[in-house]
Amino acid sequence: MTTDLAPAARTPGTDEQPRGLAPHGMWWVAWRQHRLFVLVGVGLLALTVLAQLFIRWRFVSTLDTLRNTTPACPDPTENFGVAMCGQDWLKVQDWVDAWSLARLPMLVLPVLLGVLGGATVVSQERDRGTAVFALTQSVSRTRWYLTKCAVVAVPLLVAQAAAGLLCGWLGNVAGIRAFPSVEATAFQANGLVPAALMLLSFGIAIPVGTYVRGVFAALVVALPVAAAVIVGIGYLGYGYLVPHDQIYGPPDNMAVQGVPDGATDFTTGFVTVSGATVGYFDCDYGDGELTEAQVRKVSEACAQRAGVTNKYVSFLSPARYGQLVATLSLICAVIAAFGITLGRWRIRRRVL
Repeated sequence: MTTDLAPAARTPGTDEQPRGLAPHGMWWVAWRQHRLFVLVGVGLLALTVLAQLFIRWRFVSTLDTLRNTTPACPDPTENFGVAMCGQDWLKVQDWVDAWSLARLPMLVLPVLLGVLGGATVVSQERDRGTAVFALTQSVSRTRWYLTKCAVVAVPLLVAQAAAGLLCGWLGNVAGIRAFPSVEATAFQANGLVPAALMLLSFGIAIPVGTYVRGVFAALVVALPVAAAVIVGIGYLGYGYLVPHDQIYGPPDNMAVQGVPDGATDFTTGFVTVSGATVGYFDCDYGDGELTEAQVRKVSEACAQRAGVTNKYVSFLSPARYGQLVATLSLICAVIAAFGITLGRWRIRRRVL
């Protein structure tokens, strides 16, 4: 008896992957669905960096040219009263103003991209009816949902972090603004802070997109909510996330020495003999002009009568920048994780 060991004949093309199927499974399908939005977002961030690069180049070149042609004029990086040097020196201030405008996208894009990406992850497919098809292809709801979240959020977060670090480096030139900075708008526009705020807006928009039907309706709800939370935490309340530093001085109306450059969120007050703090104490300086020494002497006498021993200045120090960024990023990550978990709970228990 003979045994035919020859392989069975195969129909040509039967072992090939059918056309139309994704070569890398769910990841490729999710990328094809959202790649236009992701690429547009990355492109906008790249344009923002290029605009700031151009402005920095023009600022530095204009400044160097004017320094060589009019060396007797004051340095505008130290004193912006440059009008006395002629109209040419005002060009330096024009580039500083242009820098402020070029920084605006770094304040707006984290909110817009985060909300647009988060609100449309589920609602877009639900509107088109493709969510039902996707969930019939042996893909669990959790895997489908988390894969789409990762495909949208991760590239945008990486691009936003890179853009923030580059913009911070570009802005770290004398005459524009030092980086890192804890001052409002400068803090939110540079470094890793824009990426943290984008993650926050994405995490807020995700559950809205799973609960609210319709892409437009989801955006209408998610955008004001995300903007309000970001303004409250990232702009109005960020200064309270870390301890403030304090410097003490004599109880007079003169400035307390030792406050570092770039500090912000100042609070000034006085300490009494009992250790309590007061915002002010009454003091009569008369009608005549007093010298600095006379003002100090009168203030000390008034303070003694009011029982005030020291003056203090409380401020947010630029030395707290790293701690502040880490704290804010952790808060944003926790809120985003809660929002993504809430969205996952929704799609696992409701019909899409």
